[in-house]
Amino acid sequence: MNQVVTDIRRGIEILKRDGWSQGRYTAPDGSHCMIGAIREGIYESPREARGARLHQVITTVRFYLDKTSAEWNDQKGRTVEEVLSTLEQIAQIEENK
Repeated sequence: MNQVVTDIRRGIEILKRDGWSQGRYTAPDGSHCMIGAIREGIYESPREARGARLHQVITTVRFYLDKTSAEWNDQKGRTVEEVLSTLEQIAQIEENK
């Protein structure tokens, strides 16, 4: 499995564990936006290449969303179910490449 898929799936686990939010990477209650959750997962790993990994995930997610992850995540009416299913769909596509 490639690293982008691993990082996206870890982000999904973190969203399920900590909750989802809009407007910031991590909210005061510990919930995360979609990229904040992925970032949290990457930053749990050893220091080397964190920035490059995060950049690769952000670039990949943006390709499928056709807008920035912040714009998509923070869109009025967006739901956690949409976020989780979209991230899983992206992971599946990337895994099957």
